[in-house]
Amino acid sequence: MVPVTLDDPEIRERVLNDFRLERATRLAREASDAFLGELWDANVTRNAANLGEIVSRFGGVTREVAPFARGETAFDPMIPNTTRQNAWMFVEGERFYTDIGQTRDGAVVLLVQELIPAHLPAFEAVSEQVRADWIQQERRTLFADAGEQLRAELQQAVADGYDFEELASQSGLAVERLDAFQGNNPPRNLLMSNAWSQVRNLYPGELSRMTMEADRGIFVYVVDRVRPDVNFEDPEVLAEMEAGQLARRSTAGWLVVSEIANARLASLGDCFELFHDATRNYSSERRRNFTAKPI
Repeated sequence: MVPVTLDDPEIRERVLNDFRLERATRLAREASDAFLGELWDANVTRNAANLGEIVSRFGGVTREVAPFARGETAFDPMIPNTTRQNAWMFVEGERFYTDIGQTRDGAVVLLVQELIPAHLPAFEAVSEQVRADWIQQERRTLFADAGEQLRAELQQAVADGYDFEELASQSGLAVERLDAFQGNNPPRNLLMSNAWSQVRNLYPGELSRMTMEADRGIFVYVVDRVRPDVNFEDPEVLAEMEAGQLARRSTAGWLVVSEIANARLASLGDCFELFHDATRNYSSERRRNFTAKPI
């Protein structure tokens, strides 16, 4: 490997920013882990008077989360859906906090306050909320439809030879150009976006569908995509491949053991079947011998 000196101030600053973000994420997770340990060791209950003090001591902040139903996946950029579902394991009993959830801003833990029994409320009690929810859902639906229409127009215009950035700007979209990156190391903000699952399968000139995050819609346009020309005779490439194979072998030893065990069991299949038949016949014989006869 050849060491690279980062003399370019811009490159150095980007590297430092990535390092700071990675370090901040790790520290947030470590603090969350220590916070959970404190709650467990001190046997803190959900109504404990010192709960707020413990949260502050670990550098955390709390905010109310709207009630949600089991299986509901309403989007909240601060709470991964896996953490929301994890909360249902702790609605009863002494533990009232979820496992750590990873977000783009660090780590999050849900503190479960109560389980609201399912019931059918009076219409008067929920009419305003139902109306607000319906309006919000209609807005999201219309926004999604407008996004699909805009995507079709942009895609057609690009196919006709127009510049995507210019078209997007004229359409009132905020445009951000990402630096080139390798597929196994995308920018963090793209990796954490719902659009990444689409982008990784797009080719130059293709535009992703609009993904909705919080109160905005995001399109991703692929300017270029280059498949590297790998020389498998290159000593560095061969060394990298060998290192990867060694790493996989260190974690896949159980597969070899499993294959040997399965082969051994297969060779004993006839013995198992004979043993099973003998047991069945023996049991039948015993039943015949010990069946009571009517007098």
